Amino acid sequence: MKKKPANPFLTTGYHSPEYFCDREKETGQLLSNLQNGSNTALVSIRRIGKTGLIKHLFYQLPENWRSIYVDILATENLSQFLNVMASAIMNALSEKGNPGKRFLNFLKTLRPVIRYDPLTNTPRVSFNQQQTDETETSIRSILSYLEKQEFDVVIAIDEFQQITNYPERNTDSWLRGIVSALGRDRLKLIF
Repeated sequence: MKKKPANPFLTTGYHSPEYFCDREKETGQLLSNLQNGSNTALVSIRRIGKTGLIKHLFYQLPENWRSIYVDILATENLSQFLNVMASAIMNALSEKGNPGKRFLNFLKTLRPVIRYDPLTNTPRVSFNQQQTDETETSIRSILSYLEKQEFDVVIAIDEFQQITNYPERNTDSWLRGIVSALGRDRLKLIF
């Protein structure tokens, strides 16, 4: 159980649906988009609450859906994107449950290095891939794997604009193209 904050008027972070104020219309629209198979781009100025809205949306998803939050602000290239995304998926799909075990077994086929953070005991995944095409193939494989699951998956990629700084050209178009090619039956993205 989370400790209740001393100040009920929170201005930073997301604490729970109990402390989430307003944004019912936006939450409903996002949920409708996802249920109808539409990927969504959230665009607004900084510090307006997009991350809180995404995390609040995760509480509204149908019970059989899985949500994955990926913050890519600290990434500088496609390889780091892959590492952060794979780690976020590992953390979202508990290793103790069947989906997590199946994902871990699948991930091992891509030959990552899996370490556990000594402070949080959460898994961290990294790949030692030298070629951009290897990295792209791994990202495509992971997204394709998620698309084939028996449950719907929502991946929220926060700070998506960061990929425009990657040395790999047209990464945003490439990633959107992969998701479009998958058919979006089970996999939905929020950018």
